[in-house]
Amino acid sequence: MKLLSICIPTYKRPPTLRRCIESVVTQIKQFELQDQVEIYVANDASPDNTAEVLAEFVKVPFFRCVNRAANLGMSANIKSMLTEALETSSFQLIITDDDFLLDETLGELVDFLTRQQSSNPEVSVIWTPRYSYTDDNELHGVVCETLDVDQVILPSYRNAGRYMYNGFVLSGLIVKASKIDYSFWSEYQENAYFPVIFSGDIMLRYPAMYWHRSTVHHAVLNECHWDRWGQSDAEITLRLFIDYLNAYVVIGQRLPSLWQRLAFYLSAFPRAYQMTNSLLITSGGFFRLGASEAAALLSIDKVSYAQLKPPAGIMLSFMLIRVIVSCLVKATALRMLSLVAVNEGKRNQWAESYERLKQWMFNAKFIMRWTA
Repeated sequence: MKLLSICIPTYKRPPTLRRCIESVVTQIKQFELQDQVEIYVANDASPDNTAEVLAEFVKVPFFRCVNRAANLGMSANIKSMLTEALETSSFQLIITDDDFLLDETLGELVDFLTRQQSSNPEVSVIWTPRYSYTDDNELHGVVCETLDVDQVILPSYRNAGRYMYNGFVLSGLIVKASKIDYSFWSEYQENAYFPVIFSGDIMLRYPAMYWHRSTVHHAVLNECHWDRWGQSDAEITLRLFIDYLNAYVVIGQRLPSLWQRLAFYLSAFPRAYQMTNSLLITSGGFFRLGASEAAALLSIDKVSYAQLKPPAGIMLSFMLIRVIVSCLVKATALRMLSLVAVNEGKRNQWAESYERLKQWMFNAKFIMRWTA
């Protein structure tokens, strides 16, 4: 049994997949970790030369892969990958095929996991800060940087509400796949935020840990294969939003008492609000839709308001009120400032911010129509 499997799910990204695998192979050799670390790639029936890329590594003794005969979809492919990897390793680090392992990382990661096996053997999910970069290698932002120091998070419904969202970026997530409830996973397999759900479920039952160390170069704003979740950017955004709110409902439903569910949702609300603001208000793009496009989107069954499970609708109402009030206050202030500003640069800056707030308000208005 090896200490760690580096699990790489892949679909239609052969060039970046090769880079990802090479980043790990190099460091396994560099730190002489062949006896402790393996690479496992699960190709979800990519209709290109992905299998040929994988064939380049088959002679590497610590590399193994599977080429699915039929496309399973991202969730089912990763679920199968983890169930296969847990047979050969204690921990599993997920790196998606458009990302790669940062230099000089693997030796430190193995030392860290070895210490955790000894001092915190029950820790079953570990998240790290993810530094996200665009294709031109510009830093886009940092997510999941929850704390300033390494910290064990004890299992509780409040902590699940506070921290389960950290699973939403798969790259850099470390799990003990043996602790995942796969029958439960099967119930929500079509939810795009399945890593958030299985992270939350683990946090209800086992300690989790935040490791204040970036391990993976995470790519954003690149080509994503979200066809399974919609045919347009607006449809995909709305579907992702439904799935994100429902992820909290799925975990809330596992709690036995009304008091525990209430405490869980109160703990989850700040993060749910932040994601709502990011996913819908700042990047939803519904203000770009014409009347006929908006009407067509609102009529699609899989993105209808009815897909939100109780009490996600209540959470949404509170969040919309907060967003709208905040936007109104900021828009009023910016409008006044842009009218009275003497400095032209400041006036233009505030005017641009005012226009963005108007777009966010339009997005919020669209969501209110959706909930009517």
